[in-house]
Amino acid sequence: MVAEGVEKLPVTTVLYRNDGDHAKIAACRLCLQGMTGNAKLALIKTIHTVIWVFFNLIIGYMIYAVAANKLDGWLWLCFGLVTVEGVVLVTFRWTCPLTLLARNYSSSRKDNFDIYLPNWLAKHTKLIYTTLAFVLLAAAVWRLLA
Repeated sequence: MVAEGVEKLPVTTVLYRNDGDHAKIAACRLCLQGMTGNAKLALIKTIHTVIWVFFNLIIGYMIYAVAANKLDGWLWLCFGLVTVEGVVLVTFRWTCPLTLLARNYSSSRKDNFDIYLPNWLAKHTKLIYTTLAFVLLAAAVWRLLA
């Protein structure tokens, strides 16, 4: 049900709202209607894990491209995608929007409650991949200047 005068949002729309110290995410619930909280959490975890795997493929290509001195358009596209991910994380105060959404369906505070990864990896993923991205960027720039 939509309040009078309020535009109905598309199924895929995600909005960011800042309420004081807490970043909140509001999503259209149409695609989640009829699902239990556990099913919604499992769907979010699956989507989050698929995105994580996608970024691992991107980082893997970046490692290959820099090591092989293949500084092509694909490498710069990968840097662009990693940068977009970084902007999203900064926008949401270093928290993935899917984590904020998953908190609606779990009271767990484990680092892996919202993704199918071991807890230690979920805890350190941002540090690992941020470090890798900066090392790869430095190596790519060094190769360009050499």
